[in-house]
Amino acid sequence: MISDTLNNAICEIEEYERERSEVYGAWSEEIALAKKVMAAVMELLQQPSSEHHLNFSETLSPEQMELWRNTCEAEVNRWARLLRSLEPVVGEKVVARLHDAIQRQDALMEERY
Repeated sequence: MISDTLNNAICEIEEYERERSEVYGAWSEEIALAKKVMAAVMELLQQPSSEHHLNFSETLSPEQMELWRNTCEAEVNRWARLLRSLEPVVGEKVVARLHDAIQRQDALMEERY
């Protein structure tokens, strides 16, 4: 099950943090955020399908939410740069494509749950 895989991954991450704190210490905030998000998804997957709802505002502190938001925005920026590398794309077109992608994902999630 994916929830078991997430649990194992969290345990391994914590082991790496203990064993290699000199390497991963500088990233402790980001790692803590990733573990919280993984734990939230793990809990979501363990709920009955009628109760599936992931709300990070209940799981993350305001500082962690801001870091998560910045991380997501960086991914959007990376996606836009990759899209522009395929062809010249103006900002409005990137926004429209992102909007369409979000709508497709929302529709898929609604179908699934």
